[in-house]
Amino acid sequence: MPAWSGDVIMCDAVPPGRHHRGGFQTTLHRFRRTAAVLAATTVLPVLAAAPAQAAGRAYVALGDSYSSGTGTRSYLDDGTSCQRSVYAYPSLIASSKGYALNFRACSGATVADVTNQQLGALGASTAYASMTVGGNDAGFSSVLTECAKPAWASNCNGAIDRAQSIINNQLPARLATLYAAIRERAPKATVVVGGYPRLFNGAGYAPLIASVLTGATVAVTTATTQLAEASAGQLAAQQRPHAEKDRTIRPKQFRAPDLSSPEMQKAAARAGVDLNSRASIDEADRKHAAMQAAAR
Repeated sequence: MPAWSGDVIMCDAVPPGRHHRGGFQTTLHRFRRTAAVLAATTVLPVLAAAPAQAAGRAYVALGDSYSSGTGTRSYLDDGTSCQRSVYAYPSLIASSKGYALNFRACSGATVADVTNQQLGALGASTAYASMTVGGNDAGFSSVLTECAKPAWASNCNGAIDRAQSIINNQLPARLATLYAAIRERAPKATVVVGGYPRLFNGAGYAPLIASVLTGATVAVTTATTQLAEASAGQLAAQQRPHAEKDRTIRPKQFRAPDLSSPEMQKAAARAGVDLNSRASIDEADRKHAAMQAAAR
């Protein structure tokens, strides 16, 4: 087992989905609190070997949607629902530095998916590897979906507690085993494992991960973006042989609350909320959110 540093990468991202009508500030606060809990408890270490700087060397991108590029709305035509994008940080870093990218990251991937379906890309010649993983094991999207609901219709605290139990009691062993497998397969690689972002704060992964992975600053310029775009066909062709297995991994979805659904109508009736009145919706949201906060 190699000695790994305790440094961490913290990055920011754009929030998924849309908010329900009414109670925006309360919901935004609840989203931030939820994301902060998951980000703080799923931060992962940097696994660093001696850096190798030569251009054209092998770079393997592992992990889930935060590495595949979900949210860019422009994905490789590789026969999967992995939502791999040339605008994701692995593609931008590889294009900027001239690395040979093997883009295995897949939206929805868990630790088991990375272990079973992505580690085969690593080898003795791998110079660089990066990864984000663990959020799907903890149910990140389902927590956000629950906590996006009005407080009078949700159990946000319960969702967070369930996720945190997985993070505290199950993920450490899963990740330790995964890290050991990565190091065994790619003993000479510089490996960076990114933490999850605190949402709503702005910045991206590419400049932060690149500085640790490559030992140099990477600016996402127009030229870099154009090179990344030009690589789409090659990257898609590279991943198509894995499509059958990759299709077993399904992206996790954030679902915005629908106040017209039967579930919401029943919850509103229990809470005495008039769904035709924004004031009633907002007032109940603030009241129940305060009650849930006090229960913590």
